[in-house]
Amino acid sequence: MNFSQEESIVESITVKPNPILFWFTVTFQLTNKRISLTDYNTLLALIPFGKNEITMTLKNVASVSVSSGFSIIRLLVGIILTVFGLNLLFDGIFGIIFLAIGVLYLLKCYYCTIIINNNSGQSRSVEISFLEKSKLESFAAKANQSLANL
Repeated sequence: MNFSQEESIVESITVKPNPILFWFTVTFQLTNKRISLTDYNTLLALIPFGKNEITMTLKNVASVSVSSGFSIIRLLVGIILTVFGLNLLFDGIFGIIFLAIGVLYLLKCYYCTIIINNNSGQSRSVEISFLEKSKLESFAAKANQSLANL
């Protein structure tokens, strides 16, 4: 991100959307003038397929919040794929693939989401691993404090 002369970084964090796929990261930056985030598009949650860079001025941001949730569908798909993968584990490479995808789904069934709302009512949300929740909450608190000081 390119900064203007009067701009300074207040907070910058890098978090992982998935605890296993450590090479995929999401970067959030808060300056005294704007919020920016960079995240990656993926194909099948495994293959990098481009990236998104979003920047919003603080004057256009209404709030930043963090929520967490649990997906029963991801849990069920993860259990089914893991059991299927364990059954096929010694039959070839497909067992390992199903097992790996099943474990990924199990790790993503509990998640944390940061939501950035703008003044027109639109929101941008990014889903992150539940292990990174404290970083997101700290970033959201500092962002909301910066918004209150405008």
